[in-house]
Amino acid sequence: MEEEIARMAAEAVAIAAAMKLSLDYSEKSIPRVESALAAVAEHFDSLDDAGKALTAQRFGCYLLVVGQRTYGGRYQWNEERNQPVLVVGEPNYRVAIITWDKVTERLEGDQTDDITFFWAGFAMRAKAKTAGSDFLFV
Repeated sequence: MEEEIARMAAEAVAIAAAMKLSLDYSEKSIPRVESALAAVAEHFDSLDDAGKALTAQRFGCYLLVVGQRTYGGRYQWNEERNQPVLVVGEPNYRVAIITWDKVTERLEGDQTDDITFFWAGFAMRAKAKTAGSDFLFV
């Protein structure tokens, strides 16, 4: 699973580069992800279902890789949502993030699903390292 997530994240980097946006797997790149998603959202409806899903998965995987590189953790598979989740902090605390659904909502044009804001919530909890906490960002 880790190799597939990395491969799809690299595809998101290539898509962003074609839009003249540099994604470097750092938290500083998250606003550029939001910019890329905003641009893609303008013609997202013209993609077929497979193209829509693949686009969301690519950028969602990019977010997972940024999270894993920044905060560590491990990937798991969420059976209920049929997508990967990054879990950080175990065993002392647990902060998890699922990205494909949020990226899909943003690509569908919902600006309230701002990826920068979504990421900030996850990052705040991951940095806090509060013993015994258990958060899931979806």
